[in-house]
This record gives sequence, structure tokens and C-alpha cells, in this order.
Amino acid sequence: MIMNTIRIHKLIAYPFVVLWAYPGSNRRLRWRSSRAEMHMQPFPEWMGDILFWLIPLVELGIAALLVMPEFRMWGLRASLALISVFTVYLVLVIGRAFGYIPCACGGILSGMGHTAHLLFNSIFVILGCIAMVLAHRSRHGEYASPDARRKEVRPQRR
Repeated sequence: MIMNTIRIHKLIAYPFVVLWAYPGSNRRLRWRSSRAEMHMQPFPEWMGDILFWLIPLVELGIAALLVMPEFRMWGLRASLALISVFTVYLVLVIGRAFGYIPCACGGILSGMGHTAHLLFNSIFVILGCIAMVLAHRSRHGEYASPDARRKEVRPQRR
């Protein structure tokens, strides 16, 4: 069971690597259009400039954490946090909390409508939650034997 859990963590990490590495690098390659898209978001001008640099750096940093086995759990936690923030923002956009907002996502996601994008994000939120539940269950997975049992002392009857 523990080995399966460790494999599942790896399997969940790989799609997150692609999710963060592709748009993070794509935003750097298309920096002019990415900056313009970021400034169409409902943030003050100064915040748009900060987010324009910060989001790709965070995405690429998370992708790096995910490919290093010793930091994979930190990468999965950060992935769940970031995709959750993006999903909440998307729900607010769909609910027209800010009026109409164009998508500032990179790559294939930019061609999706907001509802399809919400479904896409929701799948990754679910994957991140699965990874966290499995991590909690196998907290000491690499060190504990699945056959180990708790030894309890039973009182002797008289």
C-alpha cells in the first residue's frame, strides 16, 4: 500500500510539472503579450507589474520542487495552494465580480472558455487533494513497514 501511495504521488506530480512549467516559460517567451494580458486584469497597474514577474517565477519554482524527490511534497502543497487561488479567482471572474475579464493564461488554456477552464482547474484541485490525503495516510511511508503492528500489553487475567 505504501509503495502504491508513493507511486501515486509521483504520478500526480508529473501533470503538475507540465501545468506550471509550460505556462511559466510561455509567459517569459511571450512577455509583451503576457504583460498586456496581465494589465487587463482587475488589479492596480503596480500590482499587474508585480504579478507579471511573480506568477511565472512561482510557477517555475513549483515545477522545480516537483521534479526533486526530496521536495516533491512541498511542490504538491504549493501546487494545490496555487491552483486553488487561481480557481477561486476564476469563479469570481465567471460570477462577474469584476465585469468581463479576458483570460491571462498561457498556452492551450488561453483558448478555453472560462467554464472549460474552471473544469480543468477543478480536476487539478481534486488531484492535489488526493495527493494530500495520500501523503497524510503514508506520513512515514518510506520508513515504516506496512506489516508493522502496534504492540499492546494486555493485562493478565487472574
